[in-house]
Parts: sequence; structure tokens; C-alpha cells
Amino acid sequence: MDRLDGTTLNDQLIWSNPEPVEIYGYAGDDTQVGDAGNDLIVGGSGNDSLLGDPGNDVIYGGRDSDSMYGGVGADQLFGGKGDDYLVAGFDTDTLTGGGGSDTFGLIGEGVAIITDFNAASDFLRLVDNLTGSRVLVARNDSNSVGVYVSSNGGSSFDKVLALLTNFTGDVGSVSAKIIGGNVTISPTPTPTPTPIPTPPTSDNWLDRVNYFRNLANLPPVTNNSAWTQGEIEHSRYMVKNDQFTHFQDRNNPWYTPAGSEAGQNSNVTGWSTTQTRDVDFIDAWMTGPFHALGIINPKLTQVAYGTYREADGGIETGATLDVIRGINSNSSPQYPVMWPASGKTVPLRQYGGNEYPEPLTGFPGYTAPTGLPIYLQLGSGNVTPRVTSHSLTQGNIPIEHGVFDETTYSNPDPSAQQLARSILDSRDAIVMIPRNPLIPGNYTASITSSGQNYTWSFNVV
Repeated sequence: MDRLDGTTLNDQLIWSNPEPVEIYGYAGDDTQVGDAGNDLIVGGSGNDSLLGDPGNDVIYGGRDSDSMYGGVGADQLFGGKGDDYLVAGFDTDTLTGGGGSDTFGLIGEGVAIITDFNAASDFLRLVDNLTGSRVLVARNDSNSVGVYVSSNGGSSFDKVLALLTNFTGDVGSVSAKIIGGNVTISPTPTPTPTPIPTPPTSDNWLDRVNYFRNLANLPPVTNNSAWTQGEIEHSRYMVKNDQFTHFQDRNNPWYTPAGSEAGQNSNVTGWSTTQTRDVDFIDAWMTGPFHALGIINPKLTQVAYGTYREADGGIETGATLDVIRGINSNSSPQYPVMWPASGKTVPLRQYGGNEYPEPLTGFPGYTAPTGLPIYLQLGSGNVTPRVTSHSLTQGNIPIEHGVFDETTYSNPDPSAQQLARSILDSRDAIVMIPRNPLIPGNYTASITSSGQNYTWSFNVV
């Protein structure tokens, strides 16, 4: 990679070459500008102006008060010390303010993922055409808050501006820190017309599984305790080997026959901490289409689950959920199966990434986080979906989305595409993914396949 170095003076470091570059400002109040490559821009000391546009850039401010703008591309901006101004660009950018009182600029074209927003010292500024817009601030889950705006000036907040991750403070404290003209804040979600069922409050994985099955009007499953030890042993295998896998090597010291069988019949995942709850793994699987379909399989009657936790600095928790051995192939469930079903209320709002196969590969410009996937199952392998039209609305507002099934899912990796299509084929499933995280409210999905229309409404909280 090429390199451009400044001095201790106030430098103009402007790179005019599509090849990636590293630009180091060092001391002085510098202006540093990248080009079309995936650039690394480091301000150093001084009050610097840093621009990465375009490309997927990484920008570090340094020790003083810097202004930085990612522009086009999925950028990472790190303010460092000082009172910095970080502006999200036209794609999904990750912004970390660091120390000091930082201001995060939102232009309304992309999504800003802000990792360390501090309501006591930081600000959100609406700039350009967003100035004066009405804004909704709503909690997505226990650790994140979303900032939303109407894309057409209407009453529905259908476009996500920012996601404040790792934020557990009061939503009202965020509303108070939004600046930019005559902003009207709506800190509470839009009320929904139907009662909101209460999800399980304990860390009971089976309750969570059955809660989500109920959202598809499916009967509960039972725990087959005879499989539990194998689930634990496969989870241990993943932690000990720092590897997410469905398969075990017979020559590995952590191999067991029961664990190997469990891995090949289960959803598997893990996390780099021992603190992740069992229900968090269930939630994550439900937001990934190729794992969720196993949990809401209408023919599933028994499951088993096991975890292994060890603080070893790598994968510290492994989780394994059997969703295959408990399938009753002789059952005759009723189709279609929608999730969330008509009239149901779901507490999840987004797909955060890390699914395999990746569900977004066939949707140009879509990057995680997107909206919560919506599932329609038409059969158990005896139907081939032929989707001719589809829509998703919140009230009268159309929601941008994509749709795929066993015939249309695409992935540049042939093996991943084949795996995904086989999973979809086994459920005759159609998957709808909104481009942006959902906000609280009532949604209506409509899909026409093989001349049959399926339309239903559900609520998001």
C-alpha cells in the first residue's frame, strides 16, 4: 500500500489515485483526503480535517479536536481524544467517538452505527436536508437505541439514521442531545392496536424457543434430555478449538461421538464472552433465516440444547440447539406458516449479520444491520415458490425490502448458495428482508406466489 506522510506543520495531504493509501498527518492542523481505494487515514496531533471518500476507509482522528467524514463506502471512524465531529456518509458507517465531547453528524443517506454514545457529553446533529426533521428515538433491545426519521416527511418513521450500540441509558437522554433546527422528538414508540404478549423473562432457552414458535401459530416442542450431553460436548468442542463448526475431527482430543452427532443435527453458534445468555442465542438464530427455519419447522416436535462456557480469551461460549433429530416426518402440518403470523407481536427488529449462508448477498447495497427477516413457509419440500409480486408497508408507507426463495437466492460462493437453497427447499420458504431495521408499529406483508396471494399484518415493539 502506498503511503503519504505529513510534517509537523499544517499540511495538505490529498491523494489523487484510485489505489489504496495510508496517510499520516503527524503534528499540525492537517487536511487529509483519500481517494477511491480502501484507505487508512491517521490525523495525529492537531485539529485535523479527514475525508476518506470514496472507498471503505478507516479514519483515526488522534489526540485533538478533529473533523472526519467517511463519504461513500462502509467506513470506520475513530475520534480518539478531543472533542471530535464525526459525520456518517452514504453507506453503513461505524463511528466511535472516544474521549471528549463528540458530535455525530447524520446526513440521512446511510446508517451510522455509533458504538460509544455518551448522553452526558455527546451530541447527535442532523445536517443538510435533515435539519428540522421530526425524529423518533426508540430502544431496539436492552443494549441499543435507534434514531429514525420519515423518508417523505410523513407521520411514520420508516428510515433509520443511527443505531447507538452498547447504550443502556434512558431513551429520553438521547432525545435531549439531538440538535439541528426545529427538531420534534417522539421518544416513545407508536402505540399498536393489539395487546402485546410478554416474552419469557427468564433465561430459559426452551421457553424462548416455544415463544417464537407461538409467533408462527405452531405448537410447542419438548426437550429431549437424552441428547443434552451431546449438545454440551459439541459446544465444548467449539470453545476448546476456537472454531464454529458442525463437524468434529475424530483425531481431535475434544471429539466425542455424541458431540459429533449433535453438531451435525443442530444450530451452532458462540460468543467471545461467558456472559451471553441462552435466550440471546435463540434470538440471534431467529434473525438469521437459515437457522430460524429450523426452529419454526412445523414438523419439529423435540429439541435439545447445551452450552459450554470458559473464559479462555477466544470463543468463550458455545451453544448448540438440535433442530433435526426431533422432526416428525409423518406429521401433516397446515400451511402456509407465517412468521410473525397475523396479529402477532415480535420484540425483535433487525438482522445484525454473522449468518451463514449470508442472506444479503443477492441484494446489492444491503448491509447489516437490516430489518428483521419475515418468513413464509408454503410446504415441506413438495412446493416450488414462484414469486411474482411482494410488498411490505408500515401504514401507508412502503418499506424497501428484498425477497428470495429456493429458486432465486444467490451467493457468489456456489457451496453456500447450494446449502441455502436446499434449506429453503426443505421448507418451501420465502424470505423477506427489509433494508433497514424496523421501528415500532404495525406492518403488512404481501407475497404472491404461483398465483396465490398471502397478506398478513403483525406488530413490532
